Order: sequence, then C-alpha cells, then structure tokens
Amino acid sequence: MNLRFDLLDILPAVPLSAHAIAAGILVGQAYFQKWTALKLPLTASSKPSSVVVAHRTNGYLTMAAMLTMATSGFVLGRHGRFPGLSYFNFAFAAPWLGMCYQLYRSVQSRDWLYHQLIGNMIVRSCLAVPLARVIGAMLQQHDHVSNATGYYGGIGLASVCIGAWQLNDWKEYLRLQDMQTGR
Repeated sequence: MNLRFDLLDILPAVPLSAHAIAAGILVGQAYFQKWTALKLPLTASSKPSSVVVAHRTNGYLTMAAMLTMATSGFVLGRHGRFPGLSYFNFAFAAPWLGMCYQLYRSVQSRDWLYHQLIGNMIVRSCLAVPLARVIGAMLQQHDHVSNATGYYGGIGLASVCIGAWQLNDWKEYLRLQDMQTGR
C-alpha cells in the first residue's frame, strides 16, 4: 500500500533526494534531542557538559535538516498535479520553518520551557508525517476516493490527531508559565 501522488512531470532528483534524506535524518535527530534533553543538567555551569554540547550541536543539525526538508519539499510541490497543491504545499512547509525559527528564538532568549514545547512540537510533527502517509494511502484504497482526496485527507486527519495531542502540551506549558510568574 503506497500513497499515490499525481505528477505533472518527473520529480527532479536533487530536491527529491534532499527532501527524503533530510526527513529521515530529522526523525533520528529529533528523538536524539529528546533523549539528550532528559540528561541535561538542571543548573548552568561555567563549562558546558558533553551532554549540553551534544544537545546544542545536534540542535543546529536538526534545524538544518528541518530547513532542507521544508524548502526541498516546497520545490517539489510545483511538480504535483493535485488541485490547490501550491497553496497547500506552502501551508505544509510554513509550520516547519516557523518551528525552526521559534526553536532558535527560544534558545536566544533562554526560555527553556518554550524551547521544550517547540521541541515536543517537532517530535510530534515527525510522527505526523508518516501517520498522514499511512492514512492517506488507506483512504486512496477506496474506489470512490480520488488520489488528491486521500492525500489531503490523510494529512488532515493526522493533523487533527497530533494537534489534539499538542493542545495538551500547550495547556501544560501555560500552567507551568503561570507557576513561574506566580499567577
């Protein structure tokens, strides 16, 4: 069972390879980041520990993978035949770019609670992409569902599932933010 995507022409090899490789790397890096985050010291020291250095270095690599995946995926979108794909393609890439910016911003402002929230969003987004592909492929198996409807439907349903999960994180973030500010 494969997700079908109707093409106008053959996908160019460089952006296709960049998109696939960056996406694969991103998943491993995002999970490695969560693993190192569990081992980070709770207080700062004058000399960063090896875990802090690994987390920081992998963080930059993670952002590079996110940018590569999103921009190469955006380039690939113009080769698709689905109606409204150019708008949808932008809407799909934009959150990755936004998360990358917010991740960087949270580090610069040393807002570790927000940094954790964004990190969780990235991990959940890494789960959403394969989930969307599986759901989309399952929808496309039905005779009355077009390839485009299955493709968009899979992404929509996965987004709702992951979005509901993420809402819980936002609620917890706001609760902890209130505790920090004494509200």
